[in-house]
Amino acid sequence: MFEFVRTQHRLIQIVLALIAVPFAFWGVDSYVRNTDSSREIASVGGQPINQIEFNQALRDQQEQMRNMFGRAFDADKFDTAESRRTLINQLIDRRLLAMETARASLIITDEELRDTILGIAAFQDAGKFSKERYEQAVRAQGMSPAMFESRMRGDLTLRQLTGAIEGSGMLSKTALARWQGINEQEREVEEHVLQPGQFLSAAQVTPEAVRKYYEENKKTFEVAQQVSAEYLALSLDRLAEQTVVSQDEMKAWYDGHQVQYRTPEQRQASHILLGVPKGAPDAERARTKKRAEELLAQVKKNPAGFADLAARNSQDPGSAVKGGDLGLFSRGMMVKPFDDAAFALKEGEISGVVESDFGFHIIKLARIQPEGGRSFAEVSGEIEREMRKQQAQKKFAEIAETFSNLVYEQADSLQPAADRLKLRLQRTALFSKGNAADVAPALSNEKLLNALFSDDAIKNKRNTEAVETAPSTLVAARVIEYQPAKMKELAEVEAAIGLILRTREAASLARKRAEEMLAEMRKGGNPEVKWGAPKVVSLQNPQGLAAEALSAVFRADVAKLPAFTMAEVSGAAQAIYRITRVNQPQLVDADKRKAREQQLYGTFGQTEFEAFLASLREKTAVVVNKESLERKER
Repeated sequence: MFEFVRTQHRLIQIVLALIAVPFAFWGVDSYVRNTDSSREIASVGGQPINQIEFNQALRDQQEQMRNMFGRAFDADKFDTAESRRTLINQLIDRRLLAMETARASLIITDEELRDTILGIAAFQDAGKFSKERYEQAVRAQGMSPAMFESRMRGDLTLRQLTGAIEGSGMLSKTALARWQGINEQEREVEEHVLQPGQFLSAAQVTPEAVRKYYEENKKTFEVAQQVSAEYLALSLDRLAEQTVVSQDEMKAWYDGHQVQYRTPEQRQASHILLGVPKGAPDAERARTKKRAEELLAQVKKNPAGFADLAARNSQDPGSAVKGGDLGLFSRGMMVKPFDDAAFALKEGEISGVVESDFGFHIIKLARIQPEGGRSFAEVSGEIEREMRKQQAQKKFAEIAETFSNLVYEQADSLQPAADRLKLRLQRTALFSKGNAADVAPALSNEKLLNALFSDDAIKNKRNTEAVETAPSTLVAARVIEYQPAKMKELAEVEAAIGLILRTREAASLARKRAEEMLAEMRKGGNPEVKWGAPKVVSLQNPQGLAAEALSAVFRADVAKLPAFTMAEVSGAAQAIYRITRVNQPQLVDADKRKAREQQLYGTFGQTEFEAFLASLREKTAVVVNKESLERKER
């Protein structure tokens, strides 16, 4: 069962993550009540949010980010003043909602809590709740069942509140009908585009304008300070490369992990599936089964035609296109009735009609791949890599401390650390903070770059401290060459500024001409225009029109046709649109209309919830200790 916890780690994380954020609405106060709360980050209605609570929320947030970004995650980049303000606001919102839920006396019964937990797939075995799996999955995430159930109860109670608020959004039938009508309406349009490039030759720029732009935008023409550096990187991968593993050690590993290198029996089968919806009436199931029996009779008459029958009749889209072929699978990978039938067949045999939760199957067994194993020679490379990695992990903590001490104690050179630990000293070309990732990827860590560009590192050419730039990776660097920031002279950038200003002027001329043409068209004039091919567009099917253009087309008054409008599109181009026809479809997909309606109600519900949260803030005293918020706790 512990193997389940290991192999299903991500699934369990997802299940627990779904409740982790709402849990904070409830669990925070109860689990820090007896801790030191003297250092308050904020107070909500007199209830404190303390430093411990904030630190825990920050760690949880960073752990989620680490899971998303992996080795690329840098905690320092996300631990900024702005991100911390956002986090404290989230904690305040959670506390406000928890207080409101308590005031409303909302409760979740034991039966509701039990039914919810029983329905979580991660806690089920063969479709049934497993207490053992539940307890082990919860404990694997550092919680007891009692803690999990307490937090789950809080989450469900909170959902009662948010659901009630979001469901309170009101929308009149008239407004809904108008909204649906405009969403379904189609308009036939023709387009004429004026590109700024067409007016570039007419755009004039004076030397005075160029100089003024230069003076007002000097920061744009600054060349950032640059350094050339040498650096050492200590990583788990590097230690693994240096680790030597003997053949005897690898053979002993192989003998002790035989199960890991054996593959179970697998079978390759094809099937024809006639699906039946869950909960379908008995009469429908009987009709489908009868149809399956008719297909089975055809298969038995002509077994060679199985693939053709599957392609034409199977309702499993993934396998039907392959003649019903499901590929190789081990025992337990399919639903139980299918699994039992497939593993009871001999090669070439065809089953009877097999009923499962998906419907009725006819199964043909193509081949049996017996249980097997890989020899030591086949897996020795994998074993060597795994053993090297494990031994490197054991060494890393000790060597990392030595590495950090050496670069600190002998601050004027990285060579002693390189010699002692057999690391390669590497050197970079000149780079700035802004292009470090391109020139020196190993140094593109904010904390390391700040240290490398500090006064001490630049003036005294001292080693930086050893910085963890990625999990199990330490880097120390030292400035070799320094070039201070400088400003480019006007002569160097004059041509570039001239082009910028001419392009702006050309865009202005294009817009002015488009407005003149639009005004003339609306008065009944007919300026020389080459219209594009007509397009029938709708809000659901814009036919390539940019969002700005589509919005302009559907805001246009179409009481009299043709109607004209314009919009700025990509590259500052000006597009004029002629609307020649408006159509309100009579036959509308009812499912799509219902989905759009639910989407609109959802938007209204979310708006109601945000307004409710804002009202809670207005009537509740909320105080934030900014000084405490800015201070980092490690």
